[in-house]
Amino acid sequence: MAEPKPLQDVPPPVQSAKGESKNSDRRSRSTIQRRALRGELARLARGAYVHPEAEWSLHRDLLKVALHSPNTPFCLLTALQLHGLRQQAASIWVAVGSKSRVPFVEGVPIEVVRQSGASLKSGVQHLKLDGVALKVTSVAKTLVDCFKYRSIVGLDVAIAALRLARSGRLVTIAEIETLAQGARMSVVMRPYLLATA
Repeated sequence: MAEPKPLQDVPPPVQSAKGESKNSDRRSRSTIQRRALRGELARLARGAYVHPEAEWSLHRDLLKVALHSPNTPFCLLTALQLHGLRQQAASIWVAVGSKSRVPFVEGVPIEVVRQSGASLKSGVQHLKLDGVALKVTSVAKTLVDCFKYRSIVGLDVAIAALRLARSGRLVTIAEIETLAQGARMSVVMRPYLLATA
């Protein structure tokens, strides 16, 4: 059975000058709340509901964060997991701006990496997971970030991910070098890139 898409909570209907509802065809907040109280919907996260008998995705916590903070890109170990380069991580890793608020989702362990505006926007892809749109760093950007934050994730994790990505032909050396130059990681990554060439 295919998993139903989460229902997004919608803002209250916008009233036009004549008092007519502009989005009367959408589900209202009160309708969703009534259905949740009757047990017809289960709350996934604030503003996101699913059918109560729906099979939970393996990425339930990831979806909660994506619904709560849709403009926050997933990075490091979470991005490696989404690209198939690592098993499931214990925490959800996200990248936020240097002055941005850290997303908080109840019951979900979130690890944060602070990045500047240019670094935060480069190498970000848009994916859909179980019908939910999310942002995730590309394979090349994820590898560069793993080497940049090697004291946090571990050099062995970064090297293993680089080997897997290169052996699976998920990324080219040119893509990695382009992003490594922007992050000032060219010198650090060069020996490892030569070893996997």
